[in-house]
Amino acid sequence: MSYATIRDYLKDRLLTLPGLGVVHTYDRWAALVKLYVANDKFNGWHITRKATQEDRAAEPVVDRDHTYEIVGIYALNDAAASEKAFQELVEQVMALLRFDFDLGGHCQLAGPLKLRTLEPRMFGSVLCHVAVLELPAQEREMAP
Repeated sequence: MSYATIRDYLKDRLLTLPGLGVVHTYDRWAALVKLYVANDKFNGWHITRKATQEDRAAEPVVDRDHTYEIVGIYALNDAAASEKAFQELVEQVMALLRFDFDLGGHCQLAGPLKLRTLEPRMFGSVLCHVAVLELPAQEREMAP
């Protein structure tokens, strides 16, 4: 188990959802708009870690409590009611991870998932819906 293994597992799980768009395993900055386009629409996600706290459970065990951030970005089109479509994608992501308590065996315990932010933001010249989800995941590491 490791931060990277959990991150990659989350990407693989997200990619099983139809209509989710592209998924990156880090926060992308270079040419941002181009990197989040799927099917000619601004529709993408990225996964990153925002914090890790380590605690000694008992020698030689260390518990690592990660906070993953899963961010969705979706082009806003009021006439097409894009908020409804994006809200549905957010719900699908939350349902996908809701009962995956050990993230496919890649951690000790994950969740509960929290939708921290859902708001419009500008990305370049594109007005988008943005959702920020937080997912705690605990891994246990044994001393070598």
